[in-house]
Amino acid sequence: MAPIKTATKKAKADESPRTDQDSAWKDILDAYLRAFLRFFFPQVEADID
Repeated sequence: MAPIKTATKKAKADESPRTDQDSAWKDILDAYLRAFLRFFFPQVEADID
């Protein structure tokens, strides 16, 4: 049986551009976090500046 080959080459920074994978979560948090806290945890939301 042949051994399993694994990828050992690391991608250089200029070979594949980094994608913006977390901006959707940041947008959701910006839009809905305060309303979520206000509904489920009103005391916590009241303490936040």
